[in-house]
Amino acid sequence: MELFLLSLLLVKHTVVDLALQHYIVGQQKLKWLNPKAHWHYAQHGIGTMIVVLPVTGDFLVSASVSLLDYLIHWHVDWAKHHWIARHGWSSADSGFWWAAAIDQTLHYLTYCVIVMLVASHVFVA
Repeated sequence: MELFLLSLLLVKHTVVDLALQHYIVGQQKLKWLNPKAHWHYAQHGIGTMIVVLPVTGDFLVSASVSLLDYLIHWHVDWAKHHWIARHGWSSADSGFWWAAAIDQTLHYLTYCVIVMLVASHVFVA
């Protein structure tokens, strides 16, 4: 179950971060409460809910890890954009790509934590 759930979360991440994000113009992730940026973070939370609820059948667990995904995605993206801006990096700079790699790694690790939380809660009997 854990590997299946992790796979679903990674597919969700790919869809939301790569396929859907470009439709949200003007996210301005440097702003703490930019509504367009938060719509992107909310899409991650909603996507996690869509993936986790059918697997667990537990609304409270699904809603909790979905909120966690939303909050972590917000702060990871916000920190990455501030780090890149602080150093004045663009996509032509290696620092930009290192920041992007760290950002994606933190998102993947978030999904590992979500799977561990779900597995420890749902399958404790």
